Amino acid sequence: MPTTDRSPQPLRTKLSLPLGAFLVGLFLVGFAGCNRAPSTVAPPAEEATDSNSSDVPLRIVSTAPTELNERIEAAWKSVSEQPLTITAATRESLAEHAERTDVVLFQTAAMGDLQAADLLTPLPESFLQSEAVDADSLLPSLAGGAMRWGDEMYALPLGSAQPAVWISPDIDTADSLTWQEYSERIAKLPAGQAAEPLADGWAAIALLHRASTQTSATWLFERNTLAPVLESPPYVRALEQLVADRQQYPEELLSPAELWDRLQAGQLRVAIGWPVGGEATAASSLRMLPYPTAEEVFIDQWKPAEVAPRPPLLSPRGLVVSVAASCRQTAAARVFLAWLASREGHAVVRAASSDLAVHRAAVLSEEDAALPIAQAADLGQGTYDAYVRQTLGDGQVRPTLRIPGSDAYLEALDAQVVRALLGEATAEEALAAASEEWEAITERLGRQKQLRAWRQAQGLRIR
Repeated sequence: MPTTDRSPQPLRTKLSLPLGAFLVGLFLVGFAGCNRAPSTVAPPAEEATDSNSSDVPLRIVSTAPTELNERIEAAWKSVSEQPLTITAATRESLAEHAERTDVVLFQTAAMGDLQAADLLTPLPESFLQSEAVDADSLLPSLAGGAMRWGDEMYALPLGSAQPAVWISPDIDTADSLTWQEYSERIAKLPAGQAAEPLADGWAAIALLHRASTQTSATWLFERNTLAPVLESPPYVRALEQLVADRQQYPEELLSPAELWDRLQAGQLRVAIGWPVGGEATAASSLRMLPYPTAEEVFIDQWKPAEVAPRPPLLSPRGLVVSVAASCRQTAAARVFLAWLASREGHAVVRAASSDLAVHRAAVLSEEDAALPIAQAADLGQGTYDAYVRQTLGDGQVRPTLRIPGSDAYLEALDAQVVRALLGEATAEEALAAASEEWEAITERLGRQKQLRAWRQAQGLRIR
């Protein structure tokens, strides 16, 4: 089975904007201190030197894999003399560690827990619009679905893997598939030659991706009560389809990395997944098709799919990076954020994570930029990055689970989806049990608090 070399590599390109110049720019617009409402007055030079000395390590708490943290440290040394101290945290210990740090690198699902504890500080518009951040080049759906909490921006996104269909070149199919066509296609293969990520918590995410293509009704929770809608028709149908397709998958459940390795080795001929370890260059012999669509979409009843939009779903495991409320070096922290979310910094983390994808619009030549939008969008067609840019390029997105207790909600749903996959429960029984567990979690954490957080997670301002 081929493997990808993911050992730490030094970053060979410097930042497009020198760090020293960027720091000066930050101070000129008044980025001093760590208050939640940044001052608009530039600090005295001596204060800036004392509070942002490059001799003082920038403290970073990260829930990312060890390999990714090591890559960050190695690459950062090639662009800055500012020392880093990266503390690894689990999801359970994240909030505790975030009380004493400058920067927090975390999966977007943890946003609600960090906000509930008031552990993050918002990013001012002047910082987001600076040349070093270039927020306008971030994919719009990431800006709306990963950066925002309420009416403020709290994080820079590092991408969200979007599933696509990968097909062996000897299989003849159309350029896109419905779920029915996908099921019919894999049913013709010997068992075990098709797959999608279902291990390590991915079964719940697989179900939500499928359900997202089949509903334009209320998503996940009732708007006014936060009662789960998991027992409604689109979720039941999506799980029934997943259970049926599972019969053609390998006996063991696969993670995204395991699936990608098997796909590269030719052990899978059809798979739903995404490249692990960078761009899809190693998959050049494979055909890539968009994620399957539904022939019908549920609104208040089943209707032809073309009558309603079906926004993409961001992965709750996509990484984001924020400035902590306990930050003692705001300017240095923001320089680090700008670098990590830059094209150069992102290349470092993407190669070491199965949860990330391209996060910015393509850089076009002057000739390309002059093309009509429709024509320009076709540049690089067929590559995974172009597909993600198209999928996340219009700002439409399903709200992912990133309220307090999101891990508990996802774990409860995942356990029930796996029960259905193993034949221990029907789709209806599994989703009914998941709904009961979701209700219990909501009651335990406080329904009104959770309802407020669900609205803030969708970018709604709460007065």
